Amino acid sequence: MSGPLRVAFVGRASEVGHAVPASPVDGLQASFIEHRAGFMPSRVLAHIAEHAPQVVVVFGVASLPAATVRAIDVPVLAWDVAPDTPPGFGHHPELPFSSSAYTAGQASRDDYARVIDRPLPVADELFAPPRRAASVPRALVIGHSSERVERMLVDSKHRHELLHVASGLSGETLRATLATGEVAINVRDEEGRGFGLRVALYLAAGLLLISERLHPPAGLRAGTDHLEIRTSADLVALLGRVRADPDEFTAVREAGRRAAEAFRASRVYPQLLAPLVTR
Repeated sequence: MSGPLRVAFVGRASEVGHAVPASPVDGLQASFIEHRAGFMPSRVLAHIAEHAPQVVVVFGVASLPAATVRAIDVPVLAWDVAPDTPPGFGHHPELPFSSSAYTAGQASRDDYARVIDRPLPVADELFAPPRRAASVPRALVIGHSSERVERMLVDSKHRHELLHVASGLSGETLRATLATGEVAINVRDEEGRGFGLRVALYLAAGLLLISERLHPPAGLRAGTDHLEIRTSADLVALLGRVRADPDEFTAVREAGRRAAEAFRASRVYPQLLAPLVTR
């Protein structure tokens, strides 16, 4: 295949925008159309007609109506991501995508050429060198809150420098926010297993990652490229150690940044998507 792979990505910038390069990179020319489940798909079809992609990637299996997926004349893949929405929002009885009539028309796994179930890649422009922790390190959490998230964070918010951005960020605002911190925290909205939409992003940005156990680990190793917590007390203690000795976890931060290369968008997408393109 000659030239870069042209891919149109469909999703919410506040959730998955960090996974799509904003400008062409080696082997990949990406375009992005903002769309969320429950909205009319006409803008998606118009974007595809304008940009003539060779492959379309939809973030969220049920983001588009099945009829829309079938109307696209190039391979369409779904990236299986858990929605990052305010608690209760997706279950509100008055919203159209809560009704059986709506869900019956939405795409399922069988409507796609392939469904990808792996952590989100990271746009190349968001990669940064690992940063040494400041004398008073600042920790970041990006994502909507929930009762469980608040229980995990509340003690650390009172005792340490912790910025929780509950609404989604994208573009330059996201890059600027990442640049203000040295530590990133990944906790789940609810009990259960998971990886997290922004785990790879935090590592790529050069931050020291503190996370609940990752399921599946996707090649990451707790204690080597990130630090693992199980309780709110664990988080308080680890942030205290980082503040007491900013250099204690330098090797972990650097290993995390190296591990992030496996999630680099210009590496992941051509490898996954190019085999689907007619040569």
